[in-house]
Amino acid sequence: MRQYDFFYSALRIQVLSACKIETLCITDCKEISIKIFAKDRNYLSETTIKRFFGVLKDTADASPFVLDSLAIFTGYTGWEDFKQQNKTNKVCNDTVTNPEQVKARELERIMKLHKIEFRNPKHKL
Repeated sequence: MRQYDFFYSALRIQVLSACKIETLCITDCKEISIKIFAKDRNYLSETTIKRFFGVLKDTADASPFVLDSLAIFTGYTGWEDFKQQNKTNKVCNDTVTNPEQVKARELERIMKLHKIEFRNPKHKL
C-alpha cells in the first residue's frame, strides 16, 4: 500500500466531483487536464491525470506539483492543507485517525455517496 492511498482516493473523488464527472472514462482525463489549466493555470498532462487515476500503471507516488495542483483545483491551498483537512473525515461514523488503513469498501461507500464510479474504459467505446 502506498503511503497516501486514502488521501489519493479522497482527492480523486473530489477532482471528479469538481469536474462533475460521475463515471471516469479514459477520455475524461483530457477534460480534467483542460479544466485544471483553465482554472489555475497549472498544466497537468492528460498522461499525468491517467496515471493519478490509475488508468495507466504507475508505481511511484505523484509529484508534489501534481498533488498541490489537484488540491488547489479542489479548493485547498495545497496538498498539505488537503491532508490536514481530510485526515479526520468521518467514515462509517468513526473518525479516521489513520487514513492509510481505511478499507477499500469504506472508500467505495464514499464514492457511492458522491455517485462516482470507476469502470473499465474499454466499455465506453
